[in-house]
Amino acid sequence: MKRKILIFALVMICFIQTGALAANPPEAERSEPIILRYEQMESASPGLSVTGKVASYSLSAKGNKDVTSISASLQLQKKVNGSYQNYGTAWTASSKSRTLYTSGTKTVDSGQTYRLKATITCYTSSGSATATVYS
Repeated sequence: MKRKILIFALVMICFIQTGALAANPPEAERSEPIILRYEQMESASPGLSVTGKVASYSLSAKGNKDVTSISASLQLQKKVNGSYQNYGTAWTASSKSRTLYTSGTKTVDSGQTYRLKATITCYTSSGSATATVYS
């Protein structure tokens, strides 16, 4: 009986190890390259502060040295029943350099929870990359 349990345990260990290796192959065995999703963006800092019926927002974004321009689509989102939904209309900001800063205010409903969603696109001579960040 003990021998059967030992054999079963060894088979299970081999099975688990084989499954783990198949699910996560070493770097040398991967058939596709790993691409960093935000490699063109050095930093992005959205901010939102709500006082009464006024939401003050800001966004600071900086691309890497290859970025020639940046654009951003900004959207306030209101928390409704535990999830965030778009609130009001989106607005945009852009810069013809590798840095972007924008700020302002929006009117909101008091006593509610909000966040700022910023979808930022960095442009280079070879294309563009987009990332979404939240305050």
